[in-house]
Order: sequence, then structure tokens, then C-alpha cells
Amino acid sequence: MEKIFKSKGMTTTEKWVIVFVLTFMCVAYLLLKEASALCGFIVAILFLISNYQRKYTYK
Repeated sequence: MEKIFKSKGMTTTEKWVIVFVLTFMCVAYLLLKEASALCGFIVAILFLISNYQRKYTYK
């Protein structure tokens, strides 16, 4: 797991933010169990990924 994050050039803080977001989404999904919530989370994940890709592409 560590190698994946290091190969992407992410810092420890960014790694924990991602872990927290994923954990939060899983818990929220289990509590809500709504399709709309799941769709919102998928969009949020894609948005986060695109932000990270853009950040490291311009570096």
C-alpha cells in the first residue's frame, strides 16, 4: 500500500485524507443505503481523482 502512494508522489497527509474519505463514504453508505448518496460519492471520488491528476500533471 505504501509503495502505491509513494509512486504517485503523494505525501503522508494526502494519503490519510484519502483513507479518511474512503472510510467516511463506506460508513455513510451503510447508514443511508440510498442510490442517490452512492452516486454523489462516486462523483466526489472522480472529482478528487481528477484534482490530484491535474495537480501532479502541471508539477
